[in-house]
Amino acid sequence: MKLNKKRLAALVAFSVCASIAGQVTAAEAGFADVKQSHWAFGSIQKAVAEGIVTGYPDHSFHPAQSVTQSEWLAMLERAYEPADFKQPGSGSPWDAAYVSYAKSKGWKLLPAGGVLSRGQAAGLAVNAIGRNYGEDDSVQYLLDTDLASGQSRKTVAGYGKEKPLTRAEAVTFIQRLKEKLPELKAAPKDKQSYDRSENVFVYRNEPYKFTLAMPLSWKNAFEVEKAADKDILSFTRVPKSRFGGIVFAISTRPKEEWEANKENVIGEYANLHVLGELEGQVYVFAPPTDVEWDPEDKTETDAYQKMAKEAFRFWSTFEFIK
Repeated sequence: MKLNKKRLAALVAFSVCASIAGQVTAAEAGFADVKQSHWAFGSIQKAVAEGIVTGYPDHSFHPAQSVTQSEWLAMLERAYEPADFKQPGSGSPWDAAYVSYAKSKGWKLLPAGGVLSRGQAAGLAVNAIGRNYGEDDSVQYLLDTDLASGQSRKTVAGYGKEKPLTRAEAVTFIQRLKEKLPELKAAPKDKQSYDRSENVFVYRNEPYKFTLAMPLSWKNAFEVEKAADKDILSFTRVPKSRFGGIVFAISTRPKEEWEANKENVIGEYANLHVLGELEGQVYVFAPPTDVEWDPEDKTETDAYQKMAKEAFRFWSTFEFIK
């Protein structure tokens, strides 16, 4: 039997302490604590309209409130309305049917109670995709497939896996998942290892001790050239353009030099990013300052601009080799 979203939205408050009669539904989705400027405004409005989650009687949503495992399962299963979901029996705990469905799919559930961390939510999400990875592999898979983004960087370290999952993050993630996953799946019984080459090309630079996770289309589509007199690595599209073809560059300079000149450098580049510091050297990502493609060649222009847009997304996958 499919879930009836309207019925469940009326039966199950996302906050146990909220009265059933007082729940805020899609028709009342103007939340006092979710302004249009809120980063998850659109996701929250959509989730409420679809009956995935409800608000509170005082017309608030509490976007930063932590989510429990049962609340996460409830949102996920409401979003998909699986055909094999079984309605709860009379007198059952509010989350019994959601937990039962997850168990039937072999998802690796945690002991009941307590808030769900971002890393734990990643593991359950990967289970629902039909895979069984450890927490770090689960996070890496979600990052590599653009199903999730980190809090500071698009890396396992920057993901914030120990931090609690919030209501705003939960509804946003579930909507991303629905765009790529047509139905919830069962998880394999045995734990698997994630092979990143399935989804990304990991560029590895041993002399400068860093990696970047690039789209698979970048493999064999660029070359790296080091400047003769400076520690600047230029990532150039191939085949080369008569205009150059540099998509981006990564430079290193002593920390003291960087601190003395960073204001001038930052002012010169519109999309400069400081990647990190290693052994007294500051690593910086920057786009070229000149036109690096032939404006009269549409094919070359389109190919170059596609790579440039991708580079400005994957710079945050930068990691030092441990």
